[in-house]
Amino acid sequence: MLSKLLGIRIFDLEASSRCNVRCRFCPRDLLPETGLMTQPVYSRFLSQVTLGATDTLSFVGIGEPLLNPLLPSFLLQAKVWHPQVRTWVTTNGTLLDEARLTALLESRLDTLDVSVNGTDAASYESVVRGASFERTLANIDRTVRVIEETHSPTRLQINFVFDGDRATEERIKGYWQSRGVNRFRVQPLHSRAGAIAIPGGCTEDDRNPDGADAAAMRCEVFELFTFLTWQGDVLYCCNDLARRARLGNIGRDAWAGIEERKREIARKGTWPAFCRRCTSPQRHSLFAYVDRQLLSELGGTLRGGAATLLGRKRRRALPALPEATSAAVPRPTGRGAAVATGDPAAVCAAEED
Repeated sequence: MLSKLLGIRIFDLEASSRCNVRCRFCPRDLLPETGLMTQPVYSRFLSQVTLGATDTLSFVGIGEPLLNPLLPSFLLQAKVWHPQVRTWVTTNGTLLDEARLTALLESRLDTLDVSVNGTDAASYESVVRGASFERTLANIDRTVRVIEETHSPTRLQINFVFDGDRATEERIKGYWQSRGVNRFRVQPLHSRAGAIAIPGGCTEDDRNPDGADAAAMRCEVFELFTFLTWQGDVLYCCNDLARRARLGNIGRDAWAGIEERKREIARKGTWPAFCRRCTSPQRHSLFAYVDRQLLSELGGTLRGGAATLLGRKRRRALPALPEATSAAVPRPTGRGAAVATGDPAAVCAAEED
């Protein structure tokens, strides 16, 4: 698999486990405690983990990341200290006003992933309780316009839960394409390790033989993703809503030891009991999905290169893209520089003092 060969890694960082809406299929209410990731927790992560071009920092978690006012700073710090890393934010879009959008785009965000389940007020507001379809739609329309007008390199995409009906999927995509969005992430609805009931769905992983215990399973999500909670705990999976199956804590344990525990678990198949109740098809197909995305991006890059070579005259007439993605960020000096750039060592040392 291409993604395995390249050593693709995705770090799911929980900037917030709080949320401003109540989605019908979200089990967030089962969390024992909620909060926002702090600078010291994030700095410890940046100081321990070496990140490169095949790594992605994905701010998703079980909550709304835009509730954390430090999010734009977190994104920029990642680019300062690990310039090649990719950054990703998944948001419900309800808080994506002009000020927050500007801050995200200025932070060199690579992918802005907006969860929208519904293409009209009735369907959307019945699923995303406490949200206004009109307001969310206005936020997305503004994002499309600003990205186009500023030639921002940030890629906007819509994600939605897929119920299996291909005609419905294409209808939803067509709706967003008519509004200028052409990138999508379609998510299968699953039980979140038994936390939610799926009408007509299975209650256990039917890809494993009857009677198979946890040791007989495998999980491509576990191999590809590393989930860090807002408190710095590294969990087996974001679907561990009780938050008991820990691999370690970023503040107490060395990252090398956490990684070794992950490798050992993947080799031996020593899964916690809640994994048996997981019905996510991505457990068995995530590498193939990521491979398709990589090949699609590679094809786009090659097509772009060919267009550049064959259309030099036309290219001269186009406005130049901003150089923010490659230019070095000036690092502050003097008092407060550590916090301003998230200097991992300095922030950690200041906290210990």
